[in-house]
Amino acid sequence: MRLKFILAVAILILIVGCGSNTISGKVVQKQTLEPIKIGAILPLSGAASFIGEPELDGMILAVEEINSDGGINGRELKLIVEDSQTNPVAAVKAANKLINLDNVDILYGTTTGASGAVAPFAQESNTVFIYESTTVKFATENDLVFGTYPNAYDFCKQAALLAIQEGKKRLALIALNFDASFDCKRGIEDATSNTDTTLVFLQMYEMEEKDFRTNLMRVKEENIDGLLLYSYSKNNVPLFQQALDLNINTTMICPLLTASCHGVDEIDALAKNTKILDGALGTNIPFDSKSDDPKMRAFVKRFKERFNKTLGVEEAFTYDDVYLIKEALTKCTALSTECIKESLLSTTLDGISGEIVFDKDGVATRDIAFVKFENKEWVGY
Repeated sequence: MRLKFILAVAILILIVGCGSNTISGKVVQKQTLEPIKIGAILPLSGAASFIGEPELDGMILAVEEINSDGGINGRELKLIVEDSQTNPVAAVKAANKLINLDNVDILYGTTTGASGAVAPFAQESNTVFIYESTTVKFATENDLVFGTYPNAYDFCKQAALLAIQEGKKRLALIALNFDASFDCKRGIEDATSNTDTTLVFLQMYEMEEKDFRTNLMRVKEENIDGLLLYSYSKNNVPLFQQALDLNINTTMICPLLTASCHGVDEIDALAKNTKILDGALGTNIPFDSKSDDPKMRAFVKRFKERFNKTLGVEEAFTYDDVYLIKEALTKCTALSTECIKESLLSTTLDGISGEIVFDKDGVATRDIAFVKFENKEWVGY
């Protein structure tokens, strides 16, 4: 009898030691909870590198906060970052690594060129991809792809309407050669239809272009009174300098001000020390880090304490996107692609950068603000 008792105890110890629990007569195997992985493809080098680091800071802060609050359904959130180099080929290579080697649960990326290349790859790989770009077609053409950024059509249409309100009659668009620029052109054309304002010409250029003198001479020859610039701020540094050299007095119009005419030291210096942006108009994301809103003040404080940097809009957008992912994934007991997709479509986030809600195509609707350059600074219109 004693021997039987000892054997029973030994067996019980063995069961417990192997990691099982006995609850109400049922044996439930303990599971090690693996982290949930976000694979982020950011422009940490190349032409858009000036936004890459701020974007990463926003994601890091959100991930740290979520993990300190228990993660997602008890699972740690892990951020794996790759550099897109602001290059579509490098971005796809990064996506391939993240999906097939790192086995990420969801993919995230920014900038138009990189996102446009990654979107079909993610779709083919059966991986949900969230991106920041002003081009909507990556989402509308792929049901596993979601766009969270305000779009080029709206930014440029509203900028053109602002130009019309300011009495501009002859507009021109100088833009990077990428998909968003065609959306921008369409927005301007729709804004100017049935008015006496005309889009006289569109000239596009490649990312590496540094000489804009031919384009700017046409601006002068065509008597353009409103020049829309749809590109990255770093691309516009030589354009602004050459416009000064050629004595171009046309009003500059900056759809998506944050990315096109602001945020890099060279442009900020030109704006402060020359007349190149005097009277300029723009559209932008309605984000004010100096707002008295308690939620904004608390966010600014947390960001300052963590990074000791000045907060910008890019940090707020990526921060919100991580929380959007958290809210969606919380609804999934099993992280299947289908559950992640459906959860995102039904998720609304009241974030630091505004409300994010998707339409049926996975495109977020966002607010747009009007701005002007007055007394050497950008202010609300």
